[in-house]
Amino acid sequence: TIQFHLPDPLSTSAYAFQPNCLDAPALRTLCTDCLAGPNGNGPDCVLFPRGYLDSATNGCNLGCQFKQVLPWIRNNLRAVATEWLSTVETRALTFWLRNAAEFSHREKDDMEVAVVSLSCADDDCDATMSTCVCRFTPLPNWVYALHIPRSATNVAIVVSPTCAKFGDGCTLHAQELYHFFGSLYPRADITWNVITSTSSAYMRMITADHLVCPPGVGCLLPAIARDAYTYVYETVAPTVSTWITCLPSDYLARLVVPSYPAEFLSEDCRHLRARIGAWTADLDLAPSL
Repeated sequence: TIQFHLPDPLSTSAYAFQPNCLDAPALRTLCTDCLAGPNGNGPDCVLFPRGYLDSATNGCNLGCQFKQVLPWIRNNLRAVATEWLSTVETRALTFWLRNAAEFSHREKDDMEVAVVSLSCADDDCDATMSTCVCRFTPLPNWVYALHIPRSATNVAIVVSPTCAKFGDGCTLHAQELYHFFGSLYPRADITWNVITSTSSAYMRMITADHLVCPPGVGCLLPAIARDAYTYVYETVAPTVSTWITCLPSDYLARLVVPSYPAEFLSEDCRHLRARIGAWTADLDLAPSL
C-alpha cells in the first residue's frame, strides 16, 4: 500500500505545526482514534474530525486540521513519486509500453501519458472488504476527448479493485473506454488494469502527464499532489459530495473541478469530429463532386 512507501517519520518541515491546532502528540492520538474507528482507512477522519460541511448552509466548513495535515500529505506523496520515478524508471517505461512492441523505440522523454482513474464515487465497506456498497458514476465517453490531447502516446485506464468488484458497470465501462480510446487515439498504446496496490495506482496517477477522474474517492489524494492537467469531476449541487470541492484556491489553481454531470456543448464537437465512426461512400453526393 502507499503507506509503506511514505517517509517514516513523515516530513513536516515544509509546513510546521500551527499553534492552537495540532501538535505531534495530538496528531498521533487523532490517528490512533481514527484507525480504531469504523472508517479507519479513509482520510476524512484525520482531515475532518468534525466533518467538512456546515449543516446550516450546506457549504464547506474546513477546520484547522485540514489546513494543517493536507500540505503534509501532498508533500510526502510528491516525495514518494519522485523517488519512484528515479528508482523504477525502466520498469515504469516498460509498464506504459508493455502491450505494443512497435512503441519500444520510444525514449521516456518522448512519452505523454494520460491516466483515467475509475473508482467508487462513495463506498461503504466492512473491515474485511468482503461486502461493499459502491456507487459508480461514469462520465460520457466524449468527455475524455476534452482533456486527453491527441498527442498522448499512452492512455492507461486504472480501475480500483473495489470498483471492479462492487461497482455496477465499472469494469464494463473500463472495457468500453479501452475500445473507444483505441479509435480516438490510434497511435497511442491503450491499457486497462485493475490495480490492487494503492502505491502503484497513486504513483501512476501522480506521475502521469494528464489525469482525468470521474467522481471517485480513489483519485482525490493523488489529484492534490499533482501540479497541472488534472480534471476531477465531482457533484457540487444540491450538496457537496467530497472534500475536494472545498479545497482552498491555491490547490484549485493546480486542478480543475468541472461541473457534473457534464454537458455537451456545440464547440465540443471539434474534439470528436472525424475521429470516431467509419467512413462510407455517399453515392448520392459523389456525382456532384
